[in-house]
Amino acid sequence: MAKPDKAVLKSEGEALKSVIAQARKKTLNFALLQGKDTMYLETHLKKNTAMLRKDAKKKGGGPKVAMGQMNIEGKKIIFSVAEAPPGPFPKLAKKFFMARGLPMQVAFKLPDGTLLEDAEGEAVDAPSDAGTADAPIASTDNGTPVAPVKPDTPSTPPDKAKAKMAKTKKTLKAAASSLKDSSISVAQKEALLRIAVARPEAFKASLKALKAIDKGLNPLDCSPKGLAKAQKAADEEKAKFDLLTDAAKQAKAQFDVAKLAASTASTKAGAASNTASKLLAKLNKIGAAVAK
Repeated sequence: MAKPDKAVLKSEGEALKSVIAQARKKTLNFALLQGKDTMYLETHLKKNTAMLRKDAKKKGGGPKVAMGQMNIEGKKIIFSVAEAPPGPFPKLAKKFFMARGLPMQVAFKLPDGTLLEDAEGEAVDAPSDAGTADAPIASTDNGTPVAPVKPDTPSTPPDKAKAKMAKTKKTLKAAASSLKDSSISVAQKEALLRIAVARPEAFKASLKALKAIDKGLNPLDCSPKGLAKAQKAADEEKAKFDLLTDAAKQAKAQFDVAKLAASTASTKAGAASNTASKLLAKLNKIGAAVAK
């Protein structure tokens, strides 16, 4: 295999410096995939991890993946993940950055706070200013392979850490199985996995609540057929509203006519009453004259 082009690696390194500077200021979503001869990293401020995974896969990424949020803490790149990444990822990720001129420490942070990292070698400070704006970050890997990397395993953690990691994996596996057929969003699933590790007793109740909310929201079917159905329903509701509006207008017109008729009748009744009063007065006068 040909040696990687130094100019290409340098260019990719500059792009990574921008990403690192951005991650120091704001949390980025990320997807890191292992390819045949290199790793593929996708980051973004707003895109969810599932979309970033698809983007990385299109460029050559394989099934082995780590997804979550990316931050910078001092001299260390922190990838916060919902579940432990494949074994060699800490060392492979470190070599990925080093090949592009960024000899920094890389760690994968589990929901319980455990850090998985390759501690060999010295780290340097992360770039703090790369002139980047707050706009979404583009891809950080253009698909150009780096030198072949031989998979390696991270250093063995202490017994307590291993036991804790095993328990975390077991908890996450059970939680992931419960979420497999759920229709809730990826972000909601990631949040539930964190709850499963931090507060296992609250996981089932949280999942039940989210499912109830998701069912109640009944999101719109955005397929052409679904949109046509929604448009038809909206047109029917509008037609009903128009009919009600017309009926209200007719009822008001009838009320105005009845009101006018009542007013006219009242006027006529008043006039008739006045005439009757005058007539009665005349009759009384005539009756008094006859009596004399």
